[in-house]
Amino acid sequence: MKLTVESIFDSNKKKKQYFNMLNSFRAEYFNEPTIGKYKLKHWDMMQKQGLIPFSLYENNTAIGMAEISGGSLYGIRMLNVCTLYIDPKYRGKGYATGFYRWMEQEAEQQNLGFGIQVEQSSMIKNKTQFMQMGFNWAGVITDCPNDMFYNETTWILFFKPYLKRLMSIDNCVRQLEEVA
Repeated sequence: MKLTVESIFDSNKKKKQYFNMLNSFRAEYFNEPTIGKYKLKHWDMMQKQGLIPFSLYENNTAIGMAEISGGSLYGIRMLNVCTLYIDPKYRGKGYATGFYRWMEQEAEQQNLGFGIQVEQSSMIKNKTQFMQMGFNWAGVITDCPNDMFYNETTWILFFKPYLKRLMSIDNCVRQLEEVA
């Protein structure tokens, strides 16, 4: 596995590859293939939303995309992965873990915390996978920037316990399952 990550899109071809992956993610996530498609003409609008786009490649083949946002959690400056999509043909090969580890190193070099945003249903369903990747701590998002909102409770998962108020994912999911 040779993962390459790019955030600088110096050609329209790379922008189109990014949008193809973004559109695939949206069709799969929202379970509706006809949902509005992003095209090259939307690039400037996407940049203004404050998300940093990344494309993931294996041997110059686009295999996924990610969206990163900056922010803070209880006063700690953070980089958060808001979206990570890996093409189904490439899943289960360690690309998500590789990308998360790469992002963690990038965040540490900038003296930032690092986390991933996950909806509660996904956290419960995929708890074992997240823990195997090294995400063992969680904190709930209580304040959304830019007047955004989430359809369900959304958590940030961490490799490291940045704060005392974070819960272990295992305890968190156990409590959520007891309530359900």
